[in-house]
Amino acid sequence: MIQLQKSIRDRLQEELDKNTQGLDFEVSLYTVKSNDKLEKEIPVEGTYALEQKRFIPFVIEDITGEYADVKGLTAIEANINASVLIPVESQDYNNVVIEENFENLSKALDTFIQNSLVKKYPLGDTQYIVGDDYSFGIDITDDLISDKKIELVASFTDFSSGTLFSFQTIDKTYSIEKTPTKLTIFSEGATKTALLELDYDIHSEYTFSFEKDNNEIEFSIQKNDETPTTHTVTDSDQINSFVIGGFFGKMLEYNVYSTSGDLVSKVTNFITLVGTDENYDELIIEKETESIIETGSLGHVSFGFSLPNPTTNQFTFGNGLNYQQYELTMTAFISDNVYVGQEIEYYLDDIEIFPFYRDEGYTSDLDPAQIITQQATRFITSQSVISKEFTVYYTQNKKLKDILEKISSENMNPNEVFSLKIKYPLFTKEYDVIISQAGLNITNNMPIAISIKLDLADNILTQ
Repeated sequence: MIQLQKSIRDRLQEELDKNTQGLDFEVSLYTVKSNDKLEKEIPVEGTYALEQKRFIPFVIEDITGEYADVKGLTAIEANINASVLIPVESQDYNNVVIEENFENLSKALDTFIQNSLVKKYPLGDTQYIVGDDYSFGIDITDDLISDKKIELVASFTDFSSGTLFSFQTIDKTYSIEKTPTKLTIFSEGATKTALLELDYDIHSEYTFSFEKDNNEIEFSIQKNDETPTTHTVTDSDQINSFVIGGFFGKMLEYNVYSTSGDLVSKVTNFITLVGTDENYDELIIEKETESIIETGSLGHVSFGFSLPNPTTNQFTFGNGLNYQQYELTMTAFISDNVYVGQEIEYYLDDIEIFPFYRDEGYTSDLDPAQIITQQATRFITSQSVISKEFTVYYTQNKKLKDILEKISSENMNPNEVFSLKIKYPLFTKEYDVIISQAGLNITNNMPIAISIKLDLADNILTQ
């Protein structure tokens, strides 16, 4: 938990630093990082000089929570109590207008809270969980890749089977495949031959390296810091590209090194596949990057917030400014394995439906029947009857306006078919649906809500 507490501090610091009001926050974990003037020295750009800059103390006073009592699962519901000193003046004691005023600070905090709601943040080093459909190819015909080493660092989260890498020569296909027990390098021509096999485990880091030298490609597999296992393929001048598949579990790093060992390019985001050198970005081809989720080495966190609450009267600090202390209480859900509700996205006719009330189920029922000569009920249909009910808050969204007009119409065209796309973590499902039931919830001082029930069109409409 101590590492998680520090990573929460680091995450809050990073998000508060994104403010556009020119404010410097100092997020402290339990101890107050401040001096009698709430100032720090920062370098003046382009010079060796230093200048005094005021900062805003944001102190995490307490983090309490409990681990879920489940073997092999890290899941924590925590409460975070924080306090922040907010200047209540717009000028300092020299009558100089200051950026650290109440208006700017309140805007920065409000924006931070709004941007952090219904969002999941990685904790620790950023990593990416990939699904089976994730893949991208690397063009190795370009001179940019000659005499370079490509390196992918990954770890496994389960013992499923699938292809990690593959490439083709004129008459053979080479691949590295993962089975429930082994990592195997295969050569497949007229027959499929295992060139070598390695044991593996989940959670260890594996480094896969590929180096092209003239007409040869040498690739290796290294577990943690152990001695790598290598294999060389000749006639690689006939290879156009090789494909990285999606059965790793987690992707940690993708780097390109020169023969001297210098880092040439590094992918900084496995979703966009953007690297530090645009020349090498062009070598990434045939991308399929929907089946991927950003996470962290310590898992991920999502926040909830209370209203900021003043806990003191105005008081004068050592720098002569008047301050007021505010308390901000946050809830946090932290996990390294499980997914959270806000990761599921709904699209109706390719338009995201948001915001909606998420505490609704998704049902799938089988159609049972009881045969006359048998006492036990049997399920006789193989297709589930899928139905989805959810409630959407009415906002300035044309799709919601169209739905509201439809369900309030005297002739609502009940057979109108919509395309419903649901993006789950690591996969997407699409359905043709109709609105089989709908209603409005209109209450004073409460959001207008549209409740709709969607059913598969094939189950309702006559073919």
